[in-house]
Amino acid sequence: MPHDEYILAYVIGSLPEEKNFIAWPLHITLMPWFILDNQKSETEAAILLAELFAKYEPMQLKTSSQALFGPRNTVPVQEINTSPELQRLHNDVLKLLQDKQWDIAAKHYTGATFRPHITLKKGKQVPHTLTLDKIHLVKAPIADPRTRVKKVMRVLPLGGFHAKATA
Repeated sequence: MPHDEYILAYVIGSLPEEKNFIAWPLHITLMPWFILDNQKSETEAAILLAELFAKYEPMQLKTSSQALFGPRNTVPVQEINTSPELQRLHNDVLKLLQDKQWDIAAKHYTGATFRPHITLKKGKQVPHTLTLDKIHLVKAPIADPRTRVKKVMRVLPLGGFHAKATA
């Protein structure tokens, strides 16, 4: 049975629930792709994540230096200063996924090696300060992540339980 992958990201700008897209808008990945094996797991994940995010207040993020990421250091990014609060949020999500035994595809980008950043795109300006106030739960079938259609399943606010997560 095919599985779906999910990612948690702060999307800069607006991307509503149920929205399909191929090319990522500017965003910060909070947790790289992880696997949920059925609709029940997706609903459970949305509820647990909403409860976790409700414990956090929106936080201010500041960009820092530009860098090159990727296997050949060819992907231009704008790094984000990692505050203790952002690292704690990331670690709490990581612990939740590990406790539920939901497999994380790129574990080497989590925990102590988490480096928040925005992949730069031509013609797109990155603000110096951002307010992290919501996290997008995005779903995609397992395939080439550059070409597959992705879908925003939930937009989960920080500091408040999203009623739709229980539906």
